[in-house]
This record gives sequence, C-alpha cells and structure tokens, in this order.
Amino acid sequence: MMKSPKVPSMKIHSFAHNGLKKHRTSPKYRLNIYIKRELEFALTKKFQPFPLIFQIQTVDMCNGSCIMCPNSKLTEKKPCYMTDQLFNKIIQEIVTESKMSLIWFFLQNEPLMDRNIAQKIKLTKNKGGQVETYFITNGSLCTSEIIKELEEAKLDLISFSIDGLTKETYEKIRPTFKYDTVIENLERALRSQLNVCIRFTLQKENEQELKAFKKYWKQRGVPVYINSVSNRGGNLQNYNEIFVPPPYFNIKKIIGKTYLKLFKCCPQVLSTFNILSNGNVILCCNDFTRKLILGNVNDTSIKEIWNGEKYQEIRKLFHQKKSEEILFCRNCSEWEMGLE
Repeated sequence: MMKSPKVPSMKIHSFAHNGLKKHRTSPKYRLNIYIKRELEFALTKKFQPFPLIFQIQTVDMCNGSCIMCPNSKLTEKKPCYMTDQLFNKIIQEIVTESKMSLIWFFLQNEPLMDRNIAQKIKLTKNKGGQVETYFITNGSLCTSEIIKELEEAKLDLISFSIDGLTKETYEKIRPTFKYDTVIENLERALRSQLNVCIRFTLQKENEQELKAFKKYWKQRGVPVYINSVSNRGGNLQNYNEIFVPPPYFNIKKIIGKTYLKLFKCCPQVLSTFNILSNGNVILCCNDFTRKLILGNVNDTSIKEIWNGEKYQEIRKLFHQKKSEEILFCRNCSEWEMGLE
C-alpha cells in the first residue's frame, strides 16, 4: 500500500478572514455564464456582441520551466512588454462596452514579471464599471512589497499554482523554483487582505498526494481547485507521459461529449478574448505557437475583431460540428476532460 506523503511541518493557521468571493470570481458563476451564452448560441446561432472574460498578457515572459507547460520548450524569444498606450486603449474599450467584465492579467506568462502589474490593475479598477480582476501566479516573485501593492490596487483574486504537498514532488514538477520560497510567499499572501486560492494540476508526479493536499489546505481554510493536464492544443509534447485520469474520468468524458453535442461550441469562442502583449488576438490560451491570429487590437477594436469574419467562421464550424476543420482546435484534448 502506498504511504501518504508527509505533511509539511508548518504551523497551521486558519484563513477564513478573507475567503473566496461567492460571485463573479467563482468558477460556478463563470460556468453559469458559459452555459447561458452557449445555450443561446445552440438554439439561435446568436452570440453576445462583446466578450465576458479578457485574458491580457502585459509581458510575454515566464521564469518557469514546468513539465506540464510548453512555454520553456519554445524557441527563445525576446521579452515583449505591452505599451501603456495599448493597455489603456484595451481597458477603456472594455469598461465602455461592457456592464460587467472579468479581466485576467495572465496569458501564457508569469504576470508578476511585469513589475508594474499592480499599477495596471489599479488603473483598471479606477476606470469604473463592474470589473473583476484576477491572475494565476507561480508565486516565486510574490514579495511583501508586491503583496502590499496588490492590496492597494484592490485585486479581486490571486491564485497560486502549487502542484505538490512535499518539496520533492513540487520541485520535480517545477524545477526552476524552490518549494520553501514559494510556500513562504503563499503564507505571506494568506496573512494579507487578498482573496487567495490554490490551483493543483493533477499529473503522474503528484497523483499520490492529491487527497492529502486537498485535506491539508481545507484544514487551513484555503480554497483549492484541481485541474488536469491538457495537451495544450497539441503543443505539450510529453502529454502522454504525464497525464493521469482525474477522479470520475469516464463520467467527465461523457459529460464533455454531451456538452459539445448539445451546446455545439467551446466556451472560448463565445465568452473569452485573449490578447498578447503585442496586441495580437489568439483564439485560445493554449495556442502557444500562435497558429490562429484573429486580429490585432493596436489598429482594430475588440468589438470589431469579436464580431469579425474570422470569429464568425469559427463559430459557424462549431455549430456545424466541424471543429476538426479549425486549425488549432482539431488537436485539443480539453473535451476529453469533460467539464473541468
């Protein structure tokens, strides 16, 4: 029988002081919006004229070399920072066109590599409108100074990617980082006024720690979200070596296939808009090699691209159950996961 991993020897605190918001930052809320939009599209072929979720890459950089991410395997490229002019243009259109938006300040990057990320979040929140801000971080750069800045900026939610309960497991998966440093930074965030959650990506290296991981952080009062490795649209070369079926995998596969059959479209196409640091818009956050560029927000508005010919053709192919004809979507493993 496999032994349970040893729980880290840390003093246990309870962090029910801030908790995770129960509305727009929660996956349940987003799922309800996805279903509403997709049901409308399935029945009428109509779609909302403006996105709900925006993933914005303010810098095209990551300091990680994680085994379940293709980022570090790509050809080395020079860092590209989004200009202030472009950033302001994007945010202004979002708050003008939408009554409520979710803005995620990450996309194929480590958001804290943009030293001005807190100022950008603060500017966004000060623009007015109902805007929820969020990002996922590997936690390696989350210093006391940055946490204070994020508090002052009124970031709505920060998610730490922690893929192991033990130092040994964590550093096999994320070899660039030191487990003790990341946990220290997480503890610092938990003592702040930020809303904090943890993401755990299930894979072969950590499957034996899943139950103990969930139990430990539940005792701490910290929300944990479990997701499975995907093949990143075919970009993750070692996918077959590290993937393990998540709990209730067969049921999830049935749900996923039924969902696609009924709703006829991927949530990305009806709800999410992905903007790279140079202004290019990609269909999916998993398109690391930029196979499908839908426009550029430097010279075109978000609304024009969202309602443009390229997006329309992709939605049409989904509705006709011809997603295999879409260059990027044909190799995606996400539907095998069901409703993650």
